[in-house]
Amino acid sequence: MGNAHTKPADPVVLYNEPDIPITFSPNLLFRLDQIQNPNAAPSPKPAHNHDVDDVVHERVQRAIEKEKQQRLFFEERSADQVRREAEDLLRRQKRVPEQHVNAEYQQLQNAVIDCYRNNTARALDCWKEVADFKGAAKKAQHDFVSTH
Repeated sequence: MGNAHTKPADPVVLYNEPDIPITFSPNLLFRLDQIQNPNAAPSPKPAHNHDVDDVVHERVQRAIEKEKQQRLFFEERSADQVRREAEDLLRRQKRVPEQHVNAEYQQLQNAVIDCYRNNTARALDCWKEVADFKGAAKKAQHDFVSTH
């Protein structure tokens, strides 16, 4: 019923004839140039196939040169960026401030550790030492934030 509308299309056959030269009309080349560079001044239309070959060769050379310049610019930028990041890391490494631990905080931390070691079976008996240490840690955070 609906099979008549789904008729298979004829296969596309492409012939490769390397002996036949491909030529483009000057008008086609002119229009392609206008599409690529709409603000560019109109180039003179080539009159012969030799002129067309010269124009195509010139455009290919310009495209290759542009690609080389972009690649070199990217490589320079990448190297410069890597150098700056390395210098920044070295600079940050040099100014790492030494952290001075208050003796009171160190003493409270040691009290918690000693309590846990002495009461391995009853770790909950160390609640007072842990509460004191937590209070000291909160005070240290508050002092740090207020000074920085």
